[in-house]
Amino acid sequence: MSKGGRPSKYSAELVGKICRALAGGGTVAYACRSARICPSTYKNWLKLYPEFAEAVGQAQAESELALVQQLQEHAQSDWRAAKFLLERRFQHWKADSSTSQERRDQLDDLKILKAKLELQYAALKIEQATVNRQQDAELIEILSEIHALGVLDGQGEEGSGEKETKRLQ
Repeated sequence: MSKGGRPSKYSAELVGKICRALAGGGTVAYACRSARICPSTYKNWLKLYPEFAEAVGQAQAESELALVQQLQEHAQSDWRAAKFLLERRFQHWKADSSTSQERRDQLDDLKILKAKLELQYAALKIEQATVNRQQDAELIEILSEIHALGVLDGQGEEGSGEKETKRLQ
């Protein structure tokens, strides 16, 4: 308790208000505003009143548990929630925010490989188009010869269609 000056605002009512705010997921700053105390007062109470520190710790643990449970439920339908939990719970799942020179070099190598593969693909497409053009030209030539013989429009030698049909049988 204080040695002099004005009396402390510390009371079970304010402790309850602060703990409810913290248990509900609020920050310390929010809890202080809801109880109408300064953050410095909050810090002093943590030092002066062990029961306050214990109650605050319990409220924060309840809040943490509720939030983790919400995330776990949400993770059932959204992989990002699961990723979020894994990154914060297990350090080896944490994404490396800085890109190392080695990773940049690997990325450059992959970009070069991609460009080479795109060139090979383009060359294959050109080759296939050339083959298709040659096949089309051969087909046009065959159709022109057939047309010149008059087979398609029924103008060729008389009976040639019948002779051909008999020959094939």
